[in-house]
Amino acid sequence: MTGMFHMHTLSPGNEVIQRQELELQPGNPQGEEVCQLFQRFLADKPTEFRLILPFLKRDEIEMEWAAAPGGAALCTFYEDDSPLASAVLLSGIDPDADGQMCALFEAAILDPIFGPEAKLALHFSAYPAVALAMLAAEPERFPTVQLFYASLASVYFRQMSALSAGLPS
Repeated sequence: MTGMFHMHTLSPGNEVIQRQELELQPGNPQGEEVCQLFQRFLADKPTEFRLILPFLKRDEIEMEWAAAPGGAALCTFYEDDSPLASAVLLSGIDPDADGQMCALFEAAILDPIFGPEAKLALHFSAYPAVALAMLAAEPERFPTVQLFYASLASVYFRQMSALSAGLPS
């Protein structure tokens, strides 16, 4: 696993996929602090849950998480029962697991909301990778939502890398 991951973001009404390459280990203290919040939150959680993020001060945001064996996961953030954004996290460890999660994400989110051409967001040159679909999040909140997903992905991909290498996570 490399020291980077890819993130593709789709926004309603925008046909352009925003492509980013991010560091697995954030290079700034604020990014690592958000990663640590997610790491503590995810500790000892089951592979599937929907819970309020307890570390947010102003917002009451719920996180719905479903991780599959093989290092792939789906995550949706909700506010007032309305989905802000949804993403598929693909570690690249097990191509079958990644493919199954991509198929679920495509059928549940991409096709019905963005149309069949949106599946291009699932094409990555390298892994690990995240395909993120903004749903009800207001455009001014996109950077915050992207930070949540980037931090979550950083934590998850580092953990998956440690597990696949047989290291303590």
